[in-house]
Amino acid sequence: MMIEGGFRHSVINTSTPINLVAGMPPSDVFALKQNVMDVGIKFFFLGRESRFRPFIGGGLAYANSTLNLTTTYS
Repeated sequence: MMIEGGFRHSVINTSTPINLVAGMPPSDVFALKQNVMDVGIKFFFLGRESRFRPFIGGGLAYANSTLNLTTTYS
């Protein structure tokens, strides 16, 4: 049996496709923040010394995302 778990936090800054000020390229306007948590379990049919280790497993994951204006625009 093996239990796995993980957590990932990421922030991605993106710009708007519409140029609001003529002649100036848009800078980073939006901040996409993502949090992902996951846990899984695997049940192996053969031992560790086996060359081929089939398994059956399952898991759960939870993801949360927010899209906000960056601090320069809020």
